[in-house]
This record gives sequence, C-alpha cells and structure tokens, in this order.
Amino acid sequence: MKPEQHDAIRLLASGKSFKEVALALGIITQTLYYWRQQPEFMAELQEAYDAVREEVRGIIDSQAVQSANTLVALRDGSESDKVKLDAAKDLLDRAGFKPTERIAIQAQIGVTPELAGLIRDILAESRGVVDVPIKEIDMLPERKT
Repeated sequence: MKPEQHDAIRLLASGKSFKEVALALGIITQTLYYWRQQPEFMAELQEAYDAVREEVRGIIDSQAVQSANTLVALRDGSESDKVKLDAAKDLLDRAGFKPTERIAIQAQIGVTPELAGLIRDILAESRGVVDVPIKEIDMLPERKT
C-alpha cells in the first residue's frame, strides 16, 4: 500500500470524515472510495478501528470505579433531591436493575342509554333472563354529550 493510504487509514480511524481526509492528503474523495473497495485497505482500516475501540474501552474501563464513586457521592451528598434520585437510578440501571418500561393505556368509553339497553337486551336474551339488572352494563360509563 502507498504511504497516503496508511495516512488515510490513520485519519479515518481517528474520526475524520472522507472529505476531511481527502483535503488533508490533497486527494479527491473518490480516491478514498476506490481505496475502500480494496480488501487490503479495508482490512487495515478495520484493524485501525478495532485498535481505537480497544484504546477507548481501556480508558472507559480505567475510569469506571471513579465514575461509580462519583455517582455514589452525588447520591449521598447532593442537596438536590433530583440529583440524588438520578444518581440512584443510574447506579441501579448500570448494575442491571433497570426496570422494564411499560406503557399503560387507559381508554374511557362511554355508551348512550340506548346502546346500554340494546346490550342489556342481547345479554339477557343470550342468558335467558328478562328485566334483570346485568352488572357488566351498569358498570359502563354513560356517554357525556
């Protein structure tokens, strides 16, 4: 591979865009797209991306204990109840105790007296009962007009 290709890989892996890399190297972006089609270039670029990810992971891992201690300090020492609550939630979430999110949908239906009467008649007929209150119908809210 050409030295420019190695430079392009280094710049791309550091987070530069194709446009920024092309400008820095004095080439057109189409050249980068062409290089990206070459298996050797892509393999080396993937290795560079993996190395960056590994380095970032190492930095994050090395700071995990200090970050957890900061959350504990915020939870225990903040004067703001919101900060305390947010820190406590974050600690629990990161420890694997994140609650499942549920969305409760509550529908309010209303029926007209005529519809309630029809339902009552159908249920009474199916049960073989006439003029007996049916509690399921009485529990339906009346529609407000």
